[in-house]
Amino acid sequence: MAKIGSRFKKIFEEAQRHPAYWMEDLRLQFLEGISAIMESQGITQKELADRMGVSEAYISRVFNDNVEKNFTLNTLVELSKAVNAEIKIIVTPKKAKGSDLLYQQEWFKLLQSLDNLNEYENVAHDETSSRQSHSHEDKSLKPVAA
Repeated sequence: MAKIGSRFKKIFEEAQRHPAYWMEDLRLQFLEGISAIMESQGITQKELADRMGVSEAYISRVFNDNVEKNFTLNTLVELSKAVNAEIKIIVTPKKAKGSDLLYQQEWFKLLQSLDNLNEYENVAHDETSSRQSHSHEDKSLKPVAA
């Protein structure tokens, strides 16, 4: 007789072969993010429904039903807009077994460095714009020789 753990592992591996498993995983990740934003902004499901122009029951179904019924790309976009969030989709190569954690850590470091670079570029752009506007102001204040 097989151990319970090994049976569960086989069932889990079988489930991972089906697109529905991955779709549900994506839905849950997305909704966890939306829920975290809602919580940080003090937004209730009722307020979210009002912002989207839908019923509170619809929002409840989106958060509680399976992926096939109420969760579309349109729903994803509308939910994001309603909480003033942006969607980022990252596609990565499939990981080799045994190196998942290391691989995830490396991707996390890469994403952090890209975010830091983007932040640096935004600050550098803001500083350049600020210097340019100050230099235009300085020129306009200089006396004109007669």
